[in-house]
Order: sequence, then structure tokens, then C-alpha cells
Amino acid sequence: MVAQLTNDWVSGFLTAGILAAIMSSLDSQFLCIGTMFTEDIVVHYGGRKRFTDAQIVMYARGFVVLIVAITYILSQLEVRRVFTLGVRQPRLSAVRDDAGDRDDCGVDGRDDSRFARHPSAERRDVAEVLQELRPVGVVPAHRGQSKGVAVLLRKLLAAAMVLLGACGSVMAESHPNFVVIFADDLGYGDLGCYGHPTIQTPHLDQMARDGLKFTQFYVAASVCTPSRAGLMTGRLPVRNGMASDKRRVLFPNSGGGLPASEVTIASALKPLGYVSGCFGKWHLGHLPPFLPTSHGFETYFGIPYSNDMDRVNDVAPKGRAAFLEPRVEFWNVPLIRDTEVVERPADQTTITRRYTDAAIEFIRAHKDQPFFVYLPHNLPHVPLFRSPEFEGVSRRGLYGDVIEEIDDSVGRVRAALEEEGLAENTLVVFTSDNGPWLIFNEHGGSAGPLRDGKGCTWDGGMREPALACWPGTIEGGRVCDELASTLDLLPTFVNLAGGTPPEDRILDGYDLSPVLKGTGPSPRDVMFYYRGTELMAVRHGPWKAHYFTQGAYGPEARKRTKHDPPLLFQIEHDPGEQFNLNAQHPEVLAEIEEIVAEHEAALEIPPSQLEIPLPAEEP
Repeated sequence: MVAQLTNDWVSGFLTAGILAAIMSSLDSQFLCIGTMFTEDIVVHYGGRKRFTDAQIVMYARGFVVLIVAITYILSQLEVRRVFTLGVRQPRLSAVRDDAGDRDDCGVDGRDDSRFARHPSAERRDVAEVLQELRPVGVVPAHRGQSKGVAVLLRKLLAAAMVLLGACGSVMAESHPNFVVIFADDLGYGDLGCYGHPTIQTPHLDQMARDGLKFTQFYVAASVCTPSRAGLMTGRLPVRNGMASDKRRVLFPNSGGGLPASEVTIASALKPLGYVSGCFGKWHLGHLPPFLPTSHGFETYFGIPYSNDMDRVNDVAPKGRAAFLEPRVEFWNVPLIRDTEVVERPADQTTITRRYTDAAIEFIRAHKDQPFFVYLPHNLPHVPLFRSPEFEGVSRRGLYGDVIEEIDDSVGRVRAALEEEGLAENTLVVFTSDNGPWLIFNEHGGSAGPLRDGKGCTWDGGMREPALACWPGTIEGGRVCDELASTLDLLPTFVNLAGGTPPEDRILDGYDLSPVLKGTGPSPRDVMFYYRGTELMAVRHGPWKAHYFTQGAYGPEARKRTKHDPPLLFQIEHDPGEQFNLNAQHPEVLAEIEEIVAEHEAALEIPPSQLEIPLPAEEP
């Protein structure tokens, strides 16, 4: 029996190869027919979407496999039924007497005594009975031939199972997992792999060696709320009301948030079979309609806005003294699970570790289905906190301790993926929301060779360290010097998952799949730098034109300077934006001006969500 099954499976593998070749030759027909049936399928987020070519072909092949399996099962049942009707039921049996005349045994089989007297004749006569019944189609032509048909069908079933498994593998590969680890106020120069001399980041350094390191990666804004809106939606925050010229971010007394009409990474992946979890700082609205669970995430664990908000003025010392020696009770920021506050004030000394624990628990719980994990740490945004085991570990002091704990978080997440066998099917991205908060001196980070930091549109405010790792898909040790952005994550993830990004709105992101896989250049050639609703600067290729400049914080932040002609820097030669070349290259400014005109012609600016006040409580 075992030998027979082994033979069937070996033959099945060979047959699978033949079937695969045949079906490959029919892929164009599968695609043509499948497209007709899937043309107008409406997905949950309101747009229309076609299945990808690969999905259509895969489903068509799976349908063929299913037909083969059903055919086998039905044929087996038919063979058994036929033999039962042809041999065991006496009303259909017949014999010949010794003289050669044909006699009926009768419906009750009472005249079959000669079978008992002649056992050898029984075997002979049954064969003759089957021979006589063959012409009318009651039984197969021969038992041996019937057995041969059954064996062939078993082999076809084995082949079908092999192909079905292959289809399952294709499905798994077409639905990779995604993990985004997002720091807060991390500078371009704050990691070991980006040149910091004293902050030790072994796990992030290893991630760079295992994957892709970006050197010209930009965020959508230079402060928290609009930057995070850009990452989540793939759209400039000026398009969806998540920018303001009066309030740069959302506060505890804000009544607005990310509109329900916006499509986030999580809600775009949901119709494709993904489950999503958010663990960390959200800052896109703290009221229930704006929390992650209202934007495609199945679960949320984190703080709803920055960790320096909800300051307790009658407990905390005045001014910056509270930041120099921070204590948990100085800020009454809530920790939320889904939509319920579970801790207030949040114990920020363990918050990095707890976010990581929750993310890893989610990964293990959903290892058998595609998932998206968004892990936005609320550090190194001030006030700085770290777990007891990371106190004093860094030569860079408290700020270094915080970064090294975040580095440990990255290592733990990647280790969990390895342990669950998910590493080769998971794209992990690490970056930050904006540049370092330089006004906090040693409690702020470093922008490395870039100019200025958080809050401005010089590159130090919007150009970030960024790493992408996907073993087996992204070649390790590569460096990408081309333009890329957090705006590109949504279209990249959706395309890698086999879907189509929303087509009912303008997206500002591009699919970076060719860059990740090493098959082509970055499709991004332009980056817009907004401060609130004002377009401050534009980058095109290696050139950056500043129409306005303005300080990040303090007295300089109140002064906006217009430049006519715009300042012009060759960023790849001059990353510190020190040498203005507008007089030498008027043709470059003219080209950028055309890009700006086209961009602004299609721009509609809705009312700002950041300016909506918190609704008054009912008496």
C-alpha cells in the first residue's frame, strides 16, 4: 500500500510538471477570461480595482486543480457503484447452462445453485457476465482497465495536490508581511550606520548590512502630525486637511483628526486579507473617530499624541527644567488600548519595551495570515525616558540610552520574525517622522551633515535615515542614493500585496518595488517641502529650490523670508545647503517652476483638521 502511494506521488510530481507546462501555455487565455470576470469588482474602500495579472492566472490554475480533484473523487464513486450494480445484485446477474443456452437466475437469485457446485465456474461465469454487460455500458470494459483508470486518476489527484501547494506558495509570496518601525525626532546622523561616533546601534547596523540603506529619504513634513499623515495615506498632508498655518500639530484640545474619507495603509491592505496593528504614538487624532481602530487597524496600543503634552503645571517645574530631569508624573499623557484609556499617566520609563512586546505578541498571534505592523515609538521626542536596563549604557548620555533601546527593539522584532519563520516573507522598514529637535541641545539629536533640524524645510528637518530589509528579496549591503519618501510606502505595500492603490484620489507616493528588488531606478524625481499649507521648497533630481525660508523655533520662526529668484542648491554636491547657485543655473529654476505650476494647478486645499477645537462637554 505504501509503495503504491509512493509510486502515485512520484508519478504525480511528473504529471504536475506536465500540467504546469500545459497551464503555463494557457496563461494568456486564463488572463483574458479572468479579467472579464474581475473587471468591475468593487473593494471595501470605495474604489474600483482589478485583480493583478498574477492573481488572475493563479486563481485560474487553482480552478483547474480543483476540477481535477473533483473529477477523481466522482470517478472513484462511479467505479464502486458500477461494480456493485454489475456483480452483487442478483437481478442483473446471468449464467449459461452446460448446453450453452442462456438462462435467467430470476430476480430473487434462487436458481444460482450451480455456482455453489462449481466454484471455478463462478469465477469464469462472472467474467462472462461482465463481458455481456459491457456493451450496454453497465460496467467498465475490464477490471484491469478500471484499475488503470483509477491509478491514473490517483496520479492526477497527486499532481493536483502538488499544483495546489504551489498555488498556496504563490499566494503566500504575493502577500508579504509589512513592519514599519518609526522613531520620533531622530536625526539623520544619530545611528552608527549613518556615522554617529558614540551611539551604538548594532541591530540597525545589521539591518543595513542585511538590506537596503537610503541616503536621500524624505518625510512629508518637518513635524509630527502632518508627517505621520503623509506616511499613512501616501498623500501630502496639505491635500487632506492635516496641515495648518496656525497650529502645526494636533494637541489634546484639538477636535479634529485624520478624516474618515482617507485611505490608510491599513485600510488599503484590509481587502487584500491583511490584519493590522498599531503600537505606539499615533498623533492623527485622539478622539474615537480618529484613532487607529477607525482607520483599518484591528488593534491599537499607545499614546494618542506627543509625550510632552498634557503637562501637569502644578507638579512639573517651570520651563525646561522638567525636560532636563524628567519624571513620569510631570505629563498626564494617556496610554490607550484600542479605544479605552488603560493607564494615565503612561509610565514612559518602560514604554519602548511595552510597545515592542505588544508588536511581537501581535506578530506571533497572526503568523498564519498576512499582517501589517506599525510600531511608531514616541521617542527620542523629549522628554527622554528609557527602561532601567538601558540607564547609562551609552557614551552619548541619556539621548544615546534612548536610541540604543530603540535599536534593541528593532533587534527583538527581527528575532521574532526569524523564530516564527517569517523573516523571508516580511519587509521591515525603519525611519523617523522628522529631524532632530535641536533647541533641546544634548536632549536633541544630530542631523549629521545636513542643515538645521526639526520644524524647518532645510534638509535637516525632512531628510531621514531609512533602512529596508527583506531577506531573499532585497540584496544585503546595498545603498540607494536615489530619492524616496515615506509617501511611497502605501503604494509600495499595496502593489507588493497584489493590490492596486486607490485610484479615486491624487496620491503623492510611488511604487518603490523596483528599488527594493534591485530591478530598476526610483520613480521619484520630485519632492515638495511644505510648512503648513505653504510650499517652501522643491527638489528636482539633485537640485533644490527654496522659495521661502523660515526658522524652526524661537524668534527665527516668526520670520519668513521670500526669495526671488529662489535659492538653488545642488544637494548631492552640497548636502549642507551652503552654496547658492541660482545665478549660474536659471534653466534649472525654470524647469522647477514648471513642476510647481503643474502641481499647484491640481491642488485643492481643504479646511484644516488641526484648527478644529475640542467639542464643548455637555452640562
